[in-house]
Amino acid sequence: MRTCTLPVFLLAAALLAGCAAAPGAERSITVPGEGRVQLAPDLVTVNLGIQTRNSNVQAAVGENNRVAAAIVEAARAVGVADADLQTAYFTVYPQHEYDQFGVITDQVTYLVDNNLSVRLRDVGRLSELLQRAVDAGATNIYGVTFTIADTSAVEDQARQKAMADAEARAAQIAAAAGVTLGEPITVSAGVVVPPPFYFGAPAYGMGGGGGEGVAPPVSVGTNTVTVNVTVTYAIR
Repeated sequence: MRTCTLPVFLLAAALLAGCAAAPGAERSITVPGEGRVQLAPDLVTVNLGIQTRNSNVQAAVGENNRVAAAIVEAARAVGVADADLQTAYFTVYPQHEYDQFGVITDQVTYLVDNNLSVRLRDVGRLSELLQRAVDAGATNIYGVTFTIADTSAVEDQARQKAMADAEARAAQIAAAAGVTLGEPITVSAGVVVPPPFYFGAPAYGMGGGGGEGVAPPVSVGTNTVTVNVTVTYAIR
């Protein structure tokens, strides 16, 4: 294998040449910026479950259908539109009974599970919806989810705040470095939409077992939409 040995002064010169700025390169600084806007949720989704059982499959299904119809009427009574009602799943399955010794018997009970997904656009009536659903025969109330139906307006506000934050950071750094801040060269942005907020209560929460006659107090709170930007500014 051939080797080549360079004088020390030539090697140093080569390294300096590699570190020098490219001719015509624009000096710049890059800073992050963040903008946050809080907004009360204006949409809530809740899953209402109905479970019925009977040794006669037709009777079990019939009772389930009756309760489901009553729950639909309860949802309509608080302003839920038909377009915001959707059957999430419907299952019928047999369950064999066991005797006192744990031995399986020939006795079969049919279980019918029905789950209705409800979108309520008047979140202030959620407590009323939950109570009406339980009164109508709902046996399970799953994850109550608060969201913002349209985040585009608050995204614009958060984006403006993020850009203002980035400019303030850049101006501070430029002043400390004794340079003048120029125009933005590049901008990249990303939006962080808040994940759904789940409300839970012993009787009404996710996987709950139905109500106890009193509607739960509901705190809607606020959701936060965040925009993060990275801005590169020219300096001179």
